[in-house]
Formats: sequence, structure tokens, C-alpha cells
Amino acid sequence: MSDNLKAFVIKADRYDPDFNDVCVQLASHYRVDLQAARPRRPKDKASVENAVRIAYTRLFAPLRDRTFHSLEQLNDGLREQLAKHQSLAFQARSGTRLSCFTEHELPLLRPLPTGPFLLKKTVRAKVQRTYHVLLGERKNFYSVPFQHVGQTATVVYSCTTVEIFIGTDRVATHARLHAADRYRYQTDANQLPKNHAEWRKTEGYDAAYFRSWAHKIGPATEWAIGQILLTKIHEAQTYRACGGTLALAKKYGDDRLENAALRCQTAGKATYGMLRNILVKGLDQQMITEQTDLFTPPVHANIRGPHNYT
Repeated sequence: MSDNLKAFVIKADRYDPDFNDVCVQLASHYRVDLQAARPRRPKDKASVENAVRIAYTRLFAPLRDRTFHSLEQLNDGLREQLAKHQSLAFQARSGTRLSCFTEHELPLLRPLPTGPFLLKKTVRAKVQRTYHVLLGERKNFYSVPFQHVGQTATVVYSCTTVEIFIGTDRVATHARLHAADRYRYQTDANQLPKNHAEWRKTEGYDAAYFRSWAHKIGPATEWAIGQILLTKIHEAQTYRACGGTLALAKKYGDDRLENAALRCQTAGKATYGMLRNILVKGLDQQMITEQTDLFTPPVHANIRGPHNYT
């Protein structure tokens, strides 16, 4: 039982209070019941305050004249007083606190859970046409059976697992990606349609479609699309990036996209983000120079030389 503090009780009610979601999870893990004191009439606090008084008078007070030189000594002294308190007979009825615990409470105790308590959070996300849902906290994607494309899923996740529900049915379970990962895909191949036929049917996209479109722009753009298609284990997961890359041609023109792809070729790698940044910063309009000696700085007016330190 607890008082009606906001960290425990969301909405106080004499008969049916609403408890914080974290407290409900904790109670479910340890299989205990949650109770709140009756609001506005603090009659339930008397027994709690009395227990505090007894702890001071029977545990702390007898030790007030003793000197302890370590925390272990202090704990030993408290255990000694606690054993005396538990064995002290009741004043108004027979028995002791220890006998009541042994006879009535001990047989009802259950073992503690084998695993630690893991806090779970709940969010809602739409199943994308790549058969994945986006978990926004770390911006990673987790696969869902392809039959649920377009539906809204409930994602329940902890620091180790991700569970995905459609309605009341759990349709997917994944190990959560590492905390340092961003924009990564966790994919169960059994949840994808064979040969991604459903993807091609709903979107009309495949690798040949993007390569053909890029070929019309130029060979460097076709090479860049080929590089993007290789960035994911499952090719269909790259289709959105391919579409975004080719959409840059509509915004900046075919020639500029081709020049940006040529610049990426010198680095031996191409992604949508690289091409977009090149176009936004206008780097595609600058002359590409090959620096053969990586250990000699280029000639520039702002670079200091030995004469500056004589």
C-alpha cells in the first residue's frame, strides 16, 4: 500500500485508483497487488506511522550509546535488535511477530522471478511498405509479416527485446538492436514475401526499374544506384533511398546529379545522403582534383608554412 503520490497513483479513487504504468509492470513482474490509501482521509497512514515509531524506539534507540566503526558493525547491531523485536511477545494477544510470519505469511510466499525486471515502453507505428515498423527512440526498423502492411501496430519494447502487436495478436518478436545503432534494419526473412513479389505488386519497383531510370541520366548515376542497392541485406529496403536519389534529378537537374555521382566515384562509395549533401552544398559544381600525395597539404593562402615560425 502507498500514499496517493503522483509517481504511484495517476488518478486517486476510493474504490478503483489508476496506477502508474511502470508500477503496474513492476507488480506484474513480482506478482503483487497494488493498493492506494483512501484519498482525503488519511486514516490508513496510522499503522505505517506507528511502524516507523516502533523502528526508532526498538531498533535505533537501544544503539544510541554504542560506537560503530564500520557500516558492517552498524548492520550487525540492527540485526541483533531486529531479532529481539521480532521475538518480543504481543501485549494484547498471544504470539510474536516472528510466529505470525512463520505460521501465516511464510507458506504464502513465492520465489522471486528468475530474471531481472526490465522496464517496457509502448508506442504505436504504421507498418511500412518495406514490411517494417520504425522504432523512433533509436530510429531503427523491425520487420513485421508482410500481410500487415499499412496497418497500425503497437510496439512494446525494453532494452533487450521488441514485441510487435496487431490488435491483441503478437505478430513479431525481435532482439533489440545495439544502443549505438541508427537507421538499421532487424529483419526476419520468414516474414517477407517470397522474392518480394508483394513489394513489386504494390509499388511496381525493382532493381531493374531504378537502374533503367538512372541509365537515362548517366553512367555515374547508374553506378551510384548500384552502390545504394548493395547497402542493405534485403534489396527492397533500399528502394526508398533509390527513389529519393533519383528524385534529386527533378530538383537539381540531371547534369548536376551526374556530376555529384562522379564526385562519389572518386570516394568509391555512394549513398543518398552523400549525393544530397553534395548537391545542397554545390560541391558538384566545383572542379574535382586528384590529390596523389596524401601526406603533403595542398597549396593554399591560409595554410601556414615553416617561414611563419622563424
